[in-house]
This record gives sequence, structure tokens and C-alpha cells, in this order.
Amino acid sequence: MGSLIMSEYNFEFKSLDDRIRELEVEVERLKQESIETDNTLYEIMNRLDSMDQSEYTFKNSLGEL
Repeated sequence: MGSLIMSEYNFEFKSLDDRIRELEVEVERLKQESIETDNTLYEIMNRLDSMDQSEYTFKNSLGEL
């Protein structure tokens, strides 16, 4: 029979707990980034709606042809 060869895994972290903690921090950072992105998108949408409303109001004040 051949000999059993054990693979060595190289981890960047000293323990699984270290990796879990880093992943928790990353998840929180991504959540915050998502919230900031959502807020920016809502701001842009509100500005576009405001521009559309201004254009509509302007055209109506001129009396559309």
C-alpha cells in the first residue's frame, strides 16, 4: 500500500476565529457601503424628479402648444 499524504493548508490567519472576526468586519463595511450607495441613488432620483417637475411646470406656465 502507498503512504497517506496529508495536505498542508496555508492560512493567512492564525485561527478560524480570526478569520470569522475579519469576515464580520467586512460584512459590516459592505452593509454600510450599500446604505451609502442607496442614499446616493435616492438623491439622484429625487433630483431627476425635481428636474422633471420643473420642466413640466415651466412648460405648463408657457401654455403648451
